[in-house]
Amino acid sequence: SCIFAEWQCDGMNDCSSGSDEFGCDYCDLYQSPCADQSRCIYTSWFCDGDNDCNDASDEQNCGGRTCDSAQFTCSDGSCIPTTWLCDAFNDCNGGEDENGCTEACSASEHQCTSGSCIPSYWVCDHEEDCPGGDDE
Repeated sequence: SCIFAEWQCDGMNDCSSGSDEFGCDYCDLYQSPCADQSRCIYTSWFCDGDNDCNDASDEQNCGGRTCDSAQFTCSDGSCIPTTWLCDAFNDCNGGEDENGCTEACSASEHQCTSGSCIPSYWVCDHEEDCPGGDDE
C-alpha cells in the first residue's frame, strides 16, 4: 500500500510491517536504532539488563562487556547501577543483585546501597546515615 512521503522515517510505524521506518537515520546524538529499527535508544541503554527495544536486541551479545566501577556485573554479563543492589527489585535476569542483602526495608524506610535500612525522613537531611552517604 502507499503512504504519504512525509510519513516515511517519521518515527511512527504507518505500514503494518513497519517498513516505512526501516533504514532511516533519525536517531539523535548518543542514540542508536534497535535491530528491528522500531525505535532509537540511548547507547548507554544497550546491555544494561533492561529490554528497551521491542525485539530485545539491546540485551543481546553482551557477554564481552565490562562494567565500570559504578556498576554491578550480573551473571549474564549485563551491567546495572550499584544503586540498584538490594533495592528489593530483581534487576539482573537471575536476581543476583538481591542476593546476600541483610534485610528488606519497610515502606517507611529507605534502603541504603549497603542493604541497611534507615527511616525515609533521614534521606536528604544533610547527614550521612547510610554507609557511604548514599542517602544524601
